[in-house]
Amino acid sequence: MNQFYLGAGLVIFSAVGFSFMPILALFAYRGGMNVSTRFLNLLLLKIRFGVKILKQAANQDKWARSSVGERLTHIQEVAGSIPAAPTRNIKAFGV
Repeated sequence: MNQFYLGAGLVIFSAVGFSFMPILALFAYRGGMNVSTRFLNLLLLKIRFGVKILKQAANQDKWARSSVGERLTHIQEVAGSIPAAPTRNIKAFGV
């Protein structure tokens, strides 16, 4: 499948999903949900997924390891090994 058509399809899918939000909110408010319970539900949902992400982070086998730290170390090593600027044309202390 072409990347363009995949992207266009996902945009349309997202637009349809967002268009159903007012309808779902209407059903939720008719069912007895008010603004405070809505925010409480969102908070609990965020906490639930946050805990799940932290548990996965503790188990390193499930996460792809990044080489950012390795690259940073490599850059620091290379930067540390760069020689100083040539000093043959600089007269220090009047010499």
